[in-house]
Amino acid sequence: MIRLAVLGAIIAASFGGGFLSGKGWCEGVHAKQDRAILIEQNRREAARQIREAERDAAARELEDQAFAQPITNDCGLPADRVRRLNLR
Repeated sequence: MIRLAVLGAIIAASFGGGFLSGKGWCEGVHAKQDRAILIEQNRREAARQIREAERDAAARELEDQAFAQPITNDCGLPADRVRRLNLR
C-alpha cells in the first residue's frame, strides 16, 4: 500500500513538473512572437514617420515656391501660385 502511495506521488510530481516546463516553454514562444510583432510595428512606424517628413518637406517646398512667385498685377494672386498652393 505504501509503495502504491509513493508511486502515485512520483507520477503526480512528474506530471506537475512536465506541466510547468511545458507552460514555461509555451510562454517563451509567445514572448518571442510578441517581441517580433513589436519590432515589426516599430519598423513600420519609423517608415511612416520618414514618409510623413518627406511629404511635409515637399509641401513646404511647394508653398515656398508659391510665395516666392512675384505678384504681377493688383488683381490678385497669379494662377500658378494658386495652383501650387492647392497642390498642398
